[in-house]
Amino acid sequence: MKVTFTHNREKAQKALREAANATLDDFCEDINDNARPRTPIDTHLMKSSWDYVESGDLARTVGNKTHYAYYNEFGFHPWGGTKYIPPRPMLQPAYDEVGPKLPDIAKKHFGNM
Repeated sequence: MKVTFTHNREKAQKALREAANATLDDFCEDINDNARPRTPIDTHLMKSSWDYVESGDLARTVGNKTHYAYYNEFGFHPWGGTKYIPPRPMLQPAYDEVGPKLPDIAKKHFGNM
């Protein structure tokens, strides 16, 4: 009797990578969706500028495209003066809320692998 083994390493690696990328995309989109309502509204530009980009192999960077989002997130001293504008965090609270949901997001994409 002859037994033949077939490995599907490449197929399995591709499926795992696709599931991991889909998990990261959903996770980042959830963070963006959670940050938008926390964003101060003046012209709606900052609120509509939340996005994420692929920043490496299985890596994403979430952020805001406006130059002033940083100052809103962390606070600042305008024009180097003594007055201090306190932070109005948007991204960190969004991550804090969405972060614990990552295992559930991953289960959705990895399923019964």
